[in-house]
Amino acid sequence: MLGLSSRRNALNASKVAGAWISYCIGSGFATGQDSLQYFCSWGSYAFIAIALGIMIHIYVSSSYLRLGVEQQFDNPMSVFDYYCGPYIGKAIAAITLIVSFGSPAVMIAGFGATLYQHFGISPVIGNIALGLACFMTIVLGVKRIVDIIGSIGPMLIIATLFTGGVYLITHIDKVQAGMALAPTLNIQSIGNSWVMSGVFFATWAPLSCAPFLVATAKTIDTKQEALWGSVVGNIFYGLATAMLVAAFYCDIEEIMKQMIPNLYLANQLSSIFSMFFFVLIILGIYSSAVPGLFVVCATLAREHTTKYYITAAIVCAAATIVTLVLPFDKLLNLVYSVFGYMGLPFVGVILIKQIYIYLSHKNKA
Repeated sequence: MLGLSSRRNALNASKVAGAWISYCIGSGFATGQDSLQYFCSWGSYAFIAIALGIMIHIYVSSSYLRLGVEQQFDNPMSVFDYYCGPYIGKAIAAITLIVSFGSPAVMIAGFGATLYQHFGISPVIGNIALGLACFMTIVLGVKRIVDIIGSIGPMLIIATLFTGGVYLITHIDKVQAGMALAPTLNIQSIGNSWVMSGVFFATWAPLSCAPFLVATAKTIDTKQEALWGSVVGNIFYGLATAMLVAAFYCDIEEIMKQMIPNLYLANQLSSIFSMFFFVLIILGIYSSAVPGLFVVCATLAREHTTKYYITAAIVCAAATIVTLVLPFDKLLNLVYSVFGYMGLPFVGVILIKQIYIYLSHKNKA
């Protein structure tokens, strides 16, 4: 029987796994657009690309979480000073702060697009509604954010596995033909090869998720919890993505036309289930928009101060306004392509810093 300490460790690890899944899924995964754009152009190579991306995700997210446990940064953007020094680190932090508006904007745009596809409601109404919901959550602070979103991600992963799994099982005879057909279609793609798509699937994260993960690490006790939370969260994230891609291949010509591919799959199964899945998509988008906006707010002002609340209002309003300029699928492609190119070199920076620390400790021994 697990002791109190072991149960606490397991609970903390599962909380981290849930928070990481929630951060990753967002409107890209929840709607199916990122699975479509990252992988479906490459046929059978898509699944190798997913495995490559998940391995990079595990390395990066576990590195940040363990560092956060060790350093307990007061300002989450200080993680860049740690890796790059005070001058270059602050420059990277400034760049990250600017581009961090992009990811929540994608989430908010995905929310509006989902409402429009399911109910015919103007995307503008949905975008404004999510912007307000994000503001009300952000004012609660990081601990409450982790508690709230940590339970949403696992629910959406389970629902996605069920939806993709049932659709895949009932159309299994079409998978092989879809995989062969997909590379011949003009599917909007992130990356110009399956290798780069797999890499970009992970390298959107090193800059944008660093502050959130080191802040999340304050809610756990040990590096072991950080490691297991990262591994478990990413494995489930990878399995759900692979399931979705396989399901998409069953009807790829129709899927590629959909703004919200996952909702299309759910509708094919049952109108009742599609409503349930719609609610989970909305929650998934919300759970990923909040951390990105929180990072910007927490960097500019200390939590639970008047300045923090004013900053939260301005940041949420600005991210919402961006969604009125570009449609969801175009915004997603632009933002995550830029994130992929920017984040790739930083994976090397993390590795170099870890090698340097290892050699320094070895020389002192």
